[in-house]
Amino acid sequence: MWLEHSKMFVNEYRLDMTSPAHQKTWFNECEKYFYGEGSAVRAWEKRTLSEALAFDPQLLAKFSVAMCELLVERLRDMSRRV
Repeated sequence: MWLEHSKMFVNEYRLDMTSPAHQKTWFNECEKYFYGEGSAVRAWEKRTLSEALAFDPQLLAKFSVAMCELLVERLRDMSRRV
């Protein structure tokens, strides 16, 4: 669910995942998705996403892979337009 939502968000707002400002925008959306009101998933009640990622290395690895996949997909899209 998150991966599809994340792809849609990156494409809709045309985020450049190499930009620190765009990474922050994406990360904020991630926190809203997992922890915001009416969130789809509540794996950790009182932790922020960054704390949860620091606490669980496997989650951090999955999160990193998902971010890399999004970056590669975005770069491919950009290269097709050129």
